[in-house]
Amino acid sequence: MWKIKKEVLLFILFQLSYFVTLAQNYNWDNVVVGGGGYVTGIQIHPSEAGLMYMRTDIGGLFRWDNANDRWIALFGWIDPNNDNLYGVDGFALDKNNPDIVYACLGKYPTTQGGIFKSYDRGVTWEKLRDGIFASNMKYREVGENMAVDPNNSNIIYCGTRTEGLLKSTDGGQNWFTVTGVPWGYTGVPSNYWPKDNNPLGIRNVVIDGNSQHSSGNSTNVYVTVYGEGVYRSSDGGNSFYKMNGSPSNVYRTAVAPNNVIYVTADDGVYKYNGGWQQLPINPGGYNSFNGISVDPNNPNNIITSTGVELWWQRQYISNDAGATWKELYAFNGTMEVHDRTWHSIDLGFFQAATAAIIFDPHKPGRVYSTDWYQVWRCENVWETPSHWYNDVKGHEEIVVLAICTPHQGTPLFSGQGDVVGFKHTDQKELPLKRLTDQAECTGLDYCENDYTKMALVSASDWYGLNTSIYTSNDAGDNFTEVSTPEGALNGKIAIASNDPNKMVFVYGDSEPYYTTDGGNSWQKSTGGPTRALTTTYMYQYDDPLQADRTAANTFYLLDRENGKLYKSTNGGQSWFVSHSGNLPATSNYANFAAAWGSNNNLMGVSMWTDGLWLSNNSGSSFYKIDYFSNARMFSFGKEKPGSSTPSLYVYGVHNNQWGIYQSNDFGSTWNRINDNQNYIGNSPTMMKADRQTYGKIYVGTNGSGLFYGEISGEDPNPTQSPYNGSAFQIPGKIPAAEYDFGGQNVAYYDKSSGNAGGAFRDDDVDIGYNNQGGYDIGWIEDGEWLEYSVNITQSGNYKVTTTVASQVSGTKSFELNVNNQTINFSFDDDSGWQSYVDITSEEVYLNSGNYIMRFKANSYSFNVHEFDFVLSTGGGNECSQNLLNNPGFESGDFTSWSGWNNSIETNTGHLYSGNYGAGAWWNGAIEQTVYGLDPNTQYYVTVWAKNLESGKNGSINVDGHGGSTVSTTINSTSFAQYTVAFTTGSNNTSAKIQMRAPAEGMSVVDDFWLGCGASNARITSVIDLEHQLKIVSNPSLNYIEIVNFESTQADVMVYDINGHQLERFKVENTPRFSFDINGYAPGMYILLIKEDDQLTRRKFIKE
Repeated sequence: MWKIKKEVLLFILFQLSYFVTLAQNYNWDNVVVGGGGYVTGIQIHPSEAGLMYMRTDIGGLFRWDNANDRWIALFGWIDPNNDNLYGVDGFALDKNNPDIVYACLGKYPTTQGGIFKSYDRGVTWEKLRDGIFASNMKYREVGENMAVDPNNSNIIYCGTRTEGLLKSTDGGQNWFTVTGVPWGYTGVPSNYWPKDNNPLGIRNVVIDGNSQHSSGNSTNVYVTVYGEGVYRSSDGGNSFYKMNGSPSNVYRTAVAPNNVIYVTADDGVYKYNGGWQQLPINPGGYNSFNGISVDPNNPNNIITSTGVELWWQRQYISNDAGATWKELYAFNGTMEVHDRTWHSIDLGFFQAATAAIIFDPHKPGRVYSTDWYQVWRCENVWETPSHWYNDVKGHEEIVVLAICTPHQGTPLFSGQGDVVGFKHTDQKELPLKRLTDQAECTGLDYCENDYTKMALVSASDWYGLNTSIYTSNDAGDNFTEVSTPEGALNGKIAIASNDPNKMVFVYGDSEPYYTTDGGNSWQKSTGGPTRALTTTYMYQYDDPLQADRTAANTFYLLDRENGKLYKSTNGGQSWFVSHSGNLPATSNYANFAAAWGSNNNLMGVSMWTDGLWLSNNSGSSFYKIDYFSNARMFSFGKEKPGSSTPSLYVYGVHNNQWGIYQSNDFGSTWNRINDNQNYIGNSPTMMKADRQTYGKIYVGTNGSGLFYGEISGEDPNPTQSPYNGSAFQIPGKIPAAEYDFGGQNVAYYDKSSGNAGGAFRDDDVDIGYNNQGGYDIGWIEDGEWLEYSVNITQSGNYKVTTTVASQVSGTKSFELNVNNQTINFSFDDDSGWQSYVDITSEEVYLNSGNYIMRFKANSYSFNVHEFDFVLSTGGGNECSQNLLNNPGFESGDFTSWSGWNNSIETNTGHLYSGNYGAGAWWNGAIEQTVYGLDPNTQYYVTVWAKNLESGKNGSINVDGHGGSTVSTTINSTSFAQYTVAFTTGSNNTSAKIQMRAPAEGMSVVDDFWLGCGASNARITSVIDLEHQLKIVSNPSLNYIEIVNFESTQADVMVYDINGHQLERFKVENTPRFSFDINGYAPGMYILLIKEDDQLTRRKFIKE
């Protein structure tokens, strides 16, 4: 019996010319450091043992993998544009459905966050509504602020920081504000950053599941508003009232199985059992308490923890409902700490700023505690001493500030925030110790000619307090402090390739310094830039300083604010400008890198939205790589086997797609090497490629740790070729089982080894026999794909028929994407795995050419036999018609167009073709609203456009079509063609087409096209008037005949599919006209027939 595991199938055709693919299959994972960031909450599912989640302030949400004893990060789908969503301000579990999770996402209130829901334990997420949250601001460690009613899963409460208490009664699809509960302090929106201005709002929502209302909901709901106290509903959430005598500044709330309430506050622990009482905790002397939990299996067992943002917390346990307490403390024999890695070797990282503490409902005595760095577990909190272990595997939340990748010895060193950094001898194991006893490390380097000599810059806080320089003579095993220039605050350091005693150091808002004696003394350089680093803060996304890895005593220093590269050839004593001219002066961050050996003439600079710039002459000149609209980070890496050129890596944006891209030919072609589940998008900070292993790259983040990517599989560079030796011809049929040669991750991707059906081919794709002859693709799993080489021999309208079978009820669906055209399919047949039906698409226009066709599965429940592309011979959508009026502005004015800050252009440098174009400047626009479109139809806009200044980018936009605005960025100063695809809504027959200029620059456009085909034809003012003109010989081999002329005079114009006029005829005093097409190449052609003031458009096919 066929078993196919996906429901939605996706085809993608990639054009063979200049394109991006995942050239190799990459494995992505964290370099193991363990913890390093604030775990602000933890919850265990009440109905499923081992199902546990923790939230962090800036590192996302994690789920515990009970089988492998590790945490799984759940937010790899977030790209840098949405990195604010990595903050989790609170979350909630559904007692009745272990698969459902709700989360309030948003690090900072200055950027939009939202309430999200997952139906699959955090693998994928749906945004339910916008919202302002602040997981990395004041009182991030308290809560939870969300709760699902355990007696009615449709009811969810969410306490917000700025909108009061929200409630949903339909599983989060709709929300309303609950009256009767104050909103609390909502902050100062004009300036949230001072701590006292942070929005606080409602930080606790707890539902007593043991109380049940007559409606079926839980009766008792508790909401705490910081500064206001505890509010209670006793009628299932219909109304709330303030509980008299409750403490005002509540941090956390817990409900015992016997309905007794406990809260922690800034002045102690309180209990409510008909009235409020403050519990005396002795021994103690502490006023402020935070974490608290009541054993779900014994209401007398309580655990709580001292205060907020303090080191060396104490915990207290009670087995008599709070009447008496026992202190647990790491330094008095009542606790023993295990797993003594760098986390706890001096106990300085144990229970710092304890946030949450909970009993495990599934194992008596087991307790979990979270703090500034990790999660701690105690198997039996009642024994003396209690034993504590760090469950840190898989939890990576450190902030990466520097990366060093020597060409010999240990291949990776990291500099980090809060925990200094590490020597990563084994990247899959916890490091044994920190590099120094400081907190931050912003600079790291080694000597090219003697890798055992290293240096680093370290400080004791984010702002550079106690900044010190350290050196190592034993390959980073030990570092010794040397002198540091007076006034230094954080900074970067580089070591001369030939002499470890010669170093250059630079810090924010300062000129560079140099040493010739290994750091025993420092002198200020002359001639260098004064602001190569523009901040003394530890978050220095700039990486401007590097030693020449080949030339002796040579250093480079980038002054990105002025677009200059400085060079020193005397060990940093003096500097001169080696480049000024090509590089833009930018306020963006910039990374500078130079290659090594005989390639030390190769250099690169990434400048965020000012792009990527390369030099092949040691920086004498640079040229821009227009492939990227944003180049956030750049690095050289080890050369590909067989090549002498180092590989290039860019973290950036190509075609609106964030990714990590690799080039093996110094920027001529690029491959994307990550995927959409591995964006590594949490504010990426630093990137360096491995010098010892080809294809390996390290990416640091601001809160998700340090990642590595490496090629998987035996052959890092396999080749792809057609199954039959040549591409499949379209029009024609493509058997699904005849995918290309090339193997795993090249011609196909299959999650299981071996051929489950055992038919036809001996590889990992699952193929079975077809009862009509031939073979089917089956046993398909989510994410698997196949590729086919195809040759579309003729441009035109096609219908695609796919032969499928299924025995599963319900609607099955898939889609086809060809030449950026998307076609949707669906069917309901479930008559059997060998009972075949043909599903035929709507017409789609395809351009001729060679392509790779990719078939990708996104769900299960049907088999696929073949794909049949059929060229239409008439009727259907008029895909070659340009639906815009005056698309090339050849009227010499803005007829049919509108906008502001725009002008008609006649300067030939501003035109793509013809005599006229158009331009707009300073956020101006050129726009036209088109009417008469078909609803639920996909259209394409293409246009030739360019910017007049590098880095100041305009955009092409479409809105008013019944969907969200779609756009593409104009990212080049040379004319290039841009395409925007959109689909009209079910009740929409119009769309507004627009070019918008950059805020402080100018963009020009020419030759717009709008149609249901992706042609770039340039036809002006075509109006489709459907009178009775007909072509009676279509398709034809020899001639075309037109009948039913209504005027005594007419013009007949013949265009090819690209809009080039081929012939023009005058027709007079006849109702019919014919002309010879024997000299025409086979294909589709367009007729424009002008009678008086009417234009009619028709098409014909030359056989």
